[in-house]
Amino acid sequence: MENYEIINGVNAIQLAYYDSDYFNMTKMDDYNLLSYDSVYMYMHGERQVGDPDWNDDPIGLATFTPPIQIKRHMKIGDSYTSSSTYTDPLGNTGTFSITVTLLGIEDVTVDAGYFPDCLKVEYSFPDGNTDIEWMAKDVGTVKSIDEEHYELDKAMVKGKTYESRF
Repeated sequence: MENYEIINGVNAIQLAYYDSDYFNMTKMDDYNLLSYDSVYMYMHGERQVGDPDWNDDPIGLATFTPPIQIKRHMKIGDSYTSSSTYTDPLGNTGTFSITVTLLGIEDVTVDAGYFPDCLKVEYSFPDGNTDIEWMAKDVGTVKSIDEEHYELDKAMVKGKTYESRF
C-alpha cells in the first residue's frame, strides 16, 4: 500500500526508509516525497520522522524548490545535472545540485536475494562526493556505496517480501 502526502500542491508518494539499527526496522526513520511523469521522477522533499542517535537532521519536512528532476529514461553513459533550492525544517535555505550518470546495468546479489538488470547510477555533488546505487525494478535501491556501504537485507514491496535466506 502506497502512502501519499501533498507537498507544494502535488500528491507525492512517500518512499519510506527503515534502518535496521533503529528500533530493529519497526519504526520509520525518514521518507522521500516523489512524483513522476513520463519523462522525470521528481523529488519534492524529505521528511525526517525518527530521531536515531546518529541523526544530525532536524525533525520535520525539508523541501526542494523546484523539485530535483531525475530522468526516467537514460542510455548507459548519459549524464545530466539538476539544481534546486533546499529549505530545511528550520527554514534555512541553500542551493542543491546533483549530477546523475547511468553507469550500466548489472545483476546484484545481496542478503535479500538476487536482483537482475539493476540500474547502476552515480550521483555526483559539487563538493566532490559521489554515491553509487544499484536500483532494481519495482524494488528500488538494493545496494549503495557512499560514505558507507549498504546492501538490502529485508524489504516488503507491493506485498512481496524480500529477506535474507541465511
